[in-house]
Amino acid sequence: RRCATAPAALLAQLLVLACNTVVTMAAPAAVIWLHGLGDSGAGWSDLEGQLRPHIKHVTHWRFPDAPHLPVTLNGGYRMPAWFDLDELPVVETTKDDEPGFAAAIKTVHKLCAEAEAAGIPSHRIVVGGFSQGAATALLAALSYPRRLGGAVVFSGWLALRDKFPGFIHAAQLRPPLPILQVHGSLDDKVAFSLGKLTRAELQRHGLDAVTWREYRMGHAMAPQQPAELLKFL
Repeated sequence: RRCATAPAALLAQLLVLACNTVVTMAAPAAVIWLHGLGDSGAGWSDLEGQLRPHIKHVTHWRFPDAPHLPVTLNGGYRMPAWFDLDELPVVETTKDDEPGFAAAIKTVHKLCAEAEAAGIPSHRIVVGGFSQGAATALLAALSYPRRLGGAVVFSGWLALRDKFPGFIHAAQLRPPLPILQVHGSLDDKVAFSLGKLTRAELQRHGLDAVTWREYRMGHAMAPQQPAELLKFL
């Protein structure tokens, strides 16, 4: 991950702007967050620490680790990855690893089911991620058989676009699943044009509850993004 950490004072100001009153909800909630290629769940745990003081209701955060897979981009060597990737930047013509996506989606669905078994309603579960994790989270959320609370796509993309309509479960369409999508206009790992295409494809298939944000930055977390996530949650 390339994460630009916001100075404490700036982050505090952004969070105040994002939420003038502390969010309060009776039911527990869950956020399942997927890291990017070569990263780990622990690498994102600071996100929970930044947001937790501003959310009063009980929120269970999960930061799972991707399996170590042979990655073509890495010369076939194993590294933490949700699926195989053969080139960077990821562009409109990049080949998608369909079996890898299927396995990753199954993992995310299992985590969602575990949250439900622990007493969290499915509509109080948000699935999100960064980069490769965001691509996985988006397809996993859209294909889950019970209504979810939302999906968060930070510097990610819509994969398997030719088969994408078949992934959408009716539970995520009525009404459309809320989606927060953020992308840097200078992203050199996942093309900005692919981010915009993702938004257009989602909307074209009836998923028009997309909140789109773009920043003049590369493949990283903008200082404003924790506040955007807080508003979304």
